[in-house]
Amino acid sequence: FFFFFFFFKQKTAYEIGVRLVGSEMCIRDRDRSYDEEADAVKQARQREKDERSTTAKHGFRIVGVVIKDNKGNVIANLAKKCNDLSIDKVPDQIKEFLKCNEREDINMEAAVYYLEKLKEIRGILLRSSTRGVIGSSIFFALSNTDNKYDMKLIDFAHVFPLPEGQRDTGYLKGLEALIEIFEGIVAPERRLGKSKGEGMGDDKLAGGHADSFRFLPDGILMKAGKKGEIEFFEEFSKSDGKYYLEMLLLRPYIPELYGIALEDGRQWIKMRNVNHGLSNVSFMDIKMGDKSYSPDDPPEKVKNQIERAKMTTSFEYGFRITGVTVRDDKGNIEYKLIKQYGQITIKTVVDIIKKFMMCNGRADVNREAIEYYVRKMKEILSLIESKITRCMIASSLFFVLSNTDNKFELKIIDFAHVFPMKEGEKDTGYIKGLKNLISIFEQL
Repeated sequence: FFFFFFFFKQKTAYEIGVRLVGSEMCIRDRDRSYDEEADAVKQARQREKDERSTTAKHGFRIVGVVIKDNKGNVIANLAKKCNDLSIDKVPDQIKEFLKCNEREDINMEAAVYYLEKLKEIRGILLRSSTRGVIGSSIFFALSNTDNKYDMKLIDFAHVFPLPEGQRDTGYLKGLEALIEIFEGIVAPERRLGKSKGEGMGDDKLAGGHADSFRFLPDGILMKAGKKGEIEFFEEFSKSDGKYYLEMLLLRPYIPELYGIALEDGRQWIKMRNVNHGLSNVSFMDIKMGDKSYSPDDPPEKVKNQIERAKMTTSFEYGFRITGVTVRDDKGNIEYKLIKQYGQITIKTVVDIIKKFMMCNGRADVNREAIEYYVRKMKEILSLIESKITRCMIASSLFFVLSNTDNKFELKIIDFAHVFPMKEGEKDTGYIKGLKNLISIFEQL
């Protein structure tokens, strides 16, 4: 495995094994890099240097980056060049670090971990710090090869006592700036705005009830928002909320959010239309879990929903196909299925998925797309097994595929019925469904 590192100049004890050393990014935290007891000439020289970088204004600066590819070769080695980075270039540099080992997208799990650790340090400094420090660093380690990461605080050569009741404001200034940058990376939609919706588009409806969707230009979809789903998405804006960390971890698997629109007396959730811009696109909606009733539903409804689930593959396998549209190479619909209760057996499921994977007149299944779907489902499975504390009833996995463009995507959709679970409890129905789907895709 190959680890990548970057530093944010900061403080606290650290323990990083030799196995982690090899790549790094160093960001010096604090709004000045000189000791007030240093001679006037040195202070003036360092002050000028701080003014040229992001140090004086933003409280930190990148001073070094080393990034390796998936074979351990150095593909980026930036040291003093980083000192000239403007604040608007810093997020891009951090994103490149989070995509080390030639990863296609940023490691969101690592980014969330770093963000939470930065917040922990901020909390400690605000509550109980009695000393300040100059020239300290935060050391970030990352291997996307085996998805391991770490963060430690290092370098304590220049530590000084603070007057009673005073906080290290220069250090806190850098922390606040870094937290804001990481929040922008992991949750750009965390502050859902209110905006007025636009008119109907002429895109084809992806699925569901026709009067519940509106399509806007530039690939924006408006979905009529139910109370539970709006409350779910609003968790993105509650940085101190109970489920904020879970929301950040789920974010890469949910269509990008653009806010909540008010129109015709209804609330509409604005999000990216994952079908937009693809040629002859096909899609498949698979409802996850082995139950479709809520914890507070009356016994009679629970009984009815259980009987209904037994008519489908939901009860035994933890999922059911609720909708599929398959197009040929000219964009004509050659196969369409919507909510056929009791008619789809597990054997039929395999045939339907194969048909979907061979859309646009392809002679065989798209292996590249299958590998992508399996990888994403395994990532979601890992989250639900270890991090998620709420069950998502009647939520779906939405598969998008264009064999014409060789483009594909997988997102989780539908969050109207999300409920907390007891401590230690797992969403066994969703987990069962994911494991069975992964097995089916792997055998195609």
